[in-house]
Amino acid sequence: MELGKFFVLVLACILLVSGNADAKFKRGEISTEQDIAFLDQFYFQNTEDNILNYTITYPADQCCYRLVIFDESYGQWGSIRPNENRLTCRGKIDRVKDLDFKIKLTGLDPACHVITDDYGFKWLVCQGTIDFESRQRPQYYFVHLTNCRSNRKGLRNVSFSLHMTNGNNRLKEFAENQKFMMETDLAFFLGYVVMTIVATRFRCKLK
Repeated sequence: MELGKFFVLVLACILLVSGNADAKFKRGEISTEQDIAFLDQFYFQNTEDNILNYTITYPADQCCYRLVIFDESYGQWGSIRPNENRLTCRGKIDRVKDLDFKIKLTGLDPACHVITDDYGFKWLVCQGTIDFESRQRPQYYFVHLTNCRSNRKGLRNVSFSLHMTNGNNRLKEFAENQKFMMETDLAFFLGYVVMTIVATRFRCKLK
């Protein structure tokens, strides 16, 4: 009976690990006095199948938000991180030379549209996709939301969702440096299960 319960526990643990495979889907809300906010980071392989799907929602009477993605190079995040308090918002995003990584989120952008909620309040909703096929090598990317025209009012009442996928296979939900973590964890776990069963059998025989 105890052995049967043990196997049920093993099965539950395996299902739990498998169910948490969607490791890079993130939702959140932002209200800060800062004019730039960190959303998430991801370690991307560089193929056409590596994409970031985003949805940003903010009050339609605010202007002018950008989704900015820094890479880990010294010219970008590598030099910004130790100098965050000394660089202006504009000085930070100017480090990004690739216009595909500086996405304007305004009512003039075709990826954005205005919706009205049940209380008559207008929101700007921006949805789009960014791919990483042109990058030279796998590396970290740091996703930020900015509003350099906030006049020190910061980023207010903003909600976001990000879904980052790495490739087009069963491991696409994992960053490049995490792809085989589940297999490794399961291998060690199953090894532990086998050793436990063997130890239990020997204990029964010794009795």
